[in-house]
Order: sequence, then structure tokens, then C-alpha cells
Amino acid sequence: MSRLGWFRSGQKIDWPRVLLVSLGVVIAISLIVGAAISLAVFNPYNPTWEGTSEFRSSVDAHPQQELRIVQSTSAYETLDVTNTTVFIIAPEETYSAEASASIQSFIEAGGRVVVLDNFGPYANELMASVGGSATFDGQVIRDEREHFRGPTMPIASGVEGHRLTHGVSQLTLNYATAIEPHDATVLVRSSEYAYLGAEDDDIGDGDELAAYPVVTVESIGAGELVAVGDPSITINEMLDQPDNRIFIETLTADMDTVVIDVSHSSQIPPLRSLVLWLRSNTIAQIGVGLTAVLAIVVLSGWLAGHLGRRFTDDDSTDIPMPSSEARDIDAARVAHLSRHHPEWDVSRLQRIVAGINPGWDEPEVDNDE
Repeated sequence: MSRLGWFRSGQKIDWPRVLLVSLGVVIAISLIVGAAISLAVFNPYNPTWEGTSEFRSSVDAHPQQELRIVQSTSAYETLDVTNTTVFIIAPEETYSAEASASIQSFIEAGGRVVVLDNFGPYANELMASVGGSATFDGQVIRDEREHFRGPTMPIASGVEGHRLTHGVSQLTLNYATAIEPHDATVLVRSSEYAYLGAEDDDIGDGDELAAYPVVTVESIGAGELVAVGDPSITINEMLDQPDNRIFIETLTADMDTVVIDVSHSSQIPPLRSLVLWLRSNTIAQIGVGLTAVLAIVVLSGWLAGHLGRRFTDDDSTDIPMPSSEARDIDAARVAHLSRHHPEWDVSRLQRIVAGINPGWDEPEVDNDE
């Protein structure tokens, strides 16, 4: 039986069956892809322009740093506070008192937390609850003179000398907001030609041109709280604009662990979540390993039996040895043909006999000769 026999009906290809299998393959691939990637903004598994998969991948590829994706603030209790930077990007819900207390304890013990946001209220709530003083203004920074692709993409060139801005000469922003520092230290400001307003507002007589703070840092206990007024510096489209990647790397340069906290933002895809759970659960890893070995053993046994039967019936396999009676009949046929065609050699006669269809009438043997 041919390997492709399932796709044939007689001598013709069974196209409905082929299309059915093709559709099944396409659906299976779609389900796997859908379970492995996300299309949510700022999601670390979103490969589109507004995702942060490149940021995640660059950290994960660092030979001396461990990347952790945190889905619950209870994980803060297991982090090494002296060697960890946590990124909280555009949170989408309010942190509970317990969650905020976990983050505050982490910072006070010596950890570094970087909160990136622009318009949502939840980041301000979080920073206040962990003891921070800086707040996000919520209005769009526009700059008619120093910008990237338009006034809503200002270039923040007012960089202060600080260990967290080492090597940074500017940040390229995208729908950023200003930060009111209060007791925090300003690290980066917009140009002096920037002003605040709604997204579609043009500059008016009442608008104040000023160099607005866009990055601040403040000490809380033994740790640091960094506020960045533009979460989009981490997205795939903006990460490589000057000097966004350098700034992100500076925030993590002295750390062994980099954490992306998604506990209060868009959830990661199910397949990725399963992988992360397995990585953090030793018992589950052992269980999955044993199950995989058992599945391989069972599948190997099934394939051995199934393929053995297939090869027995397959006309492409070796022809079984003929019985004694069949050999006698073949010898008689060779002898019969040899008498009628003495000019043919033995090998030719044997090939002719081997090709005779068993359904044909056997040639009569002349017993008088």
C-alpha cells in the first residue's frame, strides 16, 4: 500500500480529503500561534509594533541576566532585592493594599522599580501607595521644534548627569506626559519648546513653553522608584530610537535579574503562561517529563506494530519466499519456455516467469518431450 494511499480514491487523488487535512493543519497552527502570542499593547509577547517582545527578547538574550515575567505581586517576596530591576508598564487596574505593600517592601529593602505610564490613573495610585511623591500629569507633551515624526513625538534632550542616564543624550518619546517631581530628582526633561495639551490641540497664546520633566527617581528606604512619562519607549517600534534602548539597558546594567510585572496589565498568552508555570514548579517539571517518556514508549510500541503490518502488506517490500509447490510450477514454466525458445538464456526465462500474473492461465507443460 502506498504511503499516500489515504489521499487516493482508486487511481485519482481524493481532493476533498486532501482539503480536509489541509484545513485541519491550518486550524492547528492558528490555535498554537494564538496561544503563544498576544496583540495587547505593551504585552511582552506581542511581536507587532506596539508590543514589547523585542524588549523582552533583548533582556532574555543577555548572558548575565535572568528574565522573569511576574503574574502576581506575591512573587516580589522571592526576588533578590539588591540585584533586581522591576518594570511596571502602563498598569490597567488598581493595586490592592496587599499588592502595593509587597512592592513597597521590595523597594524599601533595596529593590528598583521602574513605572512607565502617561495617561492612566493607576500608576499614580501605585506610586503614592508605595511611598513615592512623583505624579504623572496626564496631558500630552507637544513640541513644535524638537520632535521625531511630529509634535506628539518630542525629543527629550535635557538629560541630567546621573548613573541612571550614563551614555544617554536624549529620549525619543511618543505621546508622553510630563511628571510633577515634588520630592523626586529629575533625570530627563523635554526641550524648552515643549507645551502640554490635548492630543489634537495646536499651540495657543495661553500655552506655556517649558522644559518638562519626563523621568524622575526618588529613594524609598534602601531602594529606588523611577518614573518614566512614556511607556512607549519600550515598544518594538520605539525601542531602537535614540537613546531609548541605552536608557533601558542603563536601568538594568548593574542587576542580575530583570522582572516584567504583568500582574495588573494585559495577561500573557495561555501557552506562555503554561511554560512559565512549568519553569517555576519543579514537581510539575518531573510530572511532565515522566509523562513524555511514557508517551514516547507507548507511541513507539504502537508505531512498531502498525508499521510492521503496513510493511507486510506493502507491495514495495520484499516478496515473500515462494512455497515448494510454487517453485516447482516456476521450474516447469522455465523448462516449457526453454524448449520453445532455446535462444533465450536462463535469466531471461526466469524474469518472464516472475512477471506472470497469478491470475493468468498457466502454460501447458509438454510431457512428451
